[in-house]
Amino acid sequence: SLQKLSSLNYAHQQKKMGCCFSQKADEHNCCPCCGCCESIISACSTPCCKKYFPEWQVSSSWWIFFVRTLIFVFLGAAGWLFCYLWEERIFDTARITWGSGLILAIFVIQAVFLILIYGPYLVKVYPWWITLLVFVGYLGFNAYLFIEQLVRGNLQQFKTDSVYFDIWTLVHFLSGPFCALFLPFIWMFLILAGWEFMEAYTVGFGESEILGNRIVDVGVGVIGWWILILIFKRTRTDIPWISSMNAAGNNGEEIEWAVVGNKITCGCCCRDEAEASKTKRQMETAQNYGGTEIVEI
Repeated sequence: SLQKLSSLNYAHQQKKMGCCFSQKADEHNCCPCCGCCESIISACSTPCCKKYFPEWQVSSSWWIFFVRTLIFVFLGAAGWLFCYLWEERIFDTARITWGSGLILAIFVIQAVFLILIYGPYLVKVYPWWITLLVFVGYLGFNAYLFIEQLVRGNLQQFKTDSVYFDIWTLVHFLSGPFCALFLPFIWMFLILAGWEFMEAYTVGFGESEILGNRIVDVGVGVIGWWILILIFKRTRTDIPWISSMNAAGNNGEEIEWAVVGNKITCGCCCRDEAEASKTKRQMETAQNYGGTEIVEI
């Protein structure tokens, strides 16, 4: 099939060109840290880097950097203009301050941008019902506890912060599978650990938690991430450590959004673009195989 030939083509190209950094060192006689920006950029167009570090190219695009920076500047300006409200409580029934709410907003926005960058590749790995179940389960239970305990001040019968395991441990465990839907290991760990740091230096989210509770929260989240990844990984090379582009076993191929849009709309939208993309892929594969005609089975 075309997919198998594409995989063989990838292996052939990788044998011919080698890994991106080894190729850069051979062609430019320099190490990755020598400052040869042009050679690094050129080398990162090889399949090796597209397979393992593709999201760097997306996150450095001007538009996503501009949008993210614009939002952060807006929130920063709002925090400076209304600094007199920094320590004021948002709700009478909760200890959360306006300053803590602003920091939470910045944290969530950064997480959303990471999900938009990495998520489209990882979410392809799972059946739709798994994605829906994890998504609704985590966000629903998290929202319930957040509103009932942190905002409304209820659920005081549950002991928290001073014990290793509490009712929030389940939420942190579910955060692992939720991150597995969208984020590779490195960003999952940084998000979970960053949340604990945010709790420690804000008011109303858990600043009085003991160290053991924080370690357990991160640990159960990591375990939850591994459980979902190991169940649905296709080969041993599909584990998304840094990049998520190879998580679906597609050898680092980029997502063709026209084809995705065409499938989602049952062929009603992006039909011409999808056909053009498919034809282009067939021609490139045929060219790499010396003009051999390829028939899709």
